[in-house]
Amino acid sequence: MSYLRSEGQRDAAATFTRERANGDEIAGMAEEVTGMFASVEDPQAFLLHDIRFHRSVAMASGNPVRPSQHTINTS
Repeated sequence: MSYLRSEGQRDAAATFTRERANGDEIAGMAEEVTGMFASVEDPQAFLLHDIRFHRSVAMASGNPVRPSQHTINTS
């Protein structure tokens, strides 16, 4: 049951992001996806790009709650 709710939340975030993201936000997400592919042999670097990607999706979705759940220090 929680998996389905989680899947629904992902679908909603993807829909909101698609509808609301501007060009710079989309470019930033694409950059992180590129970074994930480039760092597939380096788990730590991959994780950093993955976190940044999901944070950018949350920010672009316009949901004020989701970004606060992605406040891991990635610097």
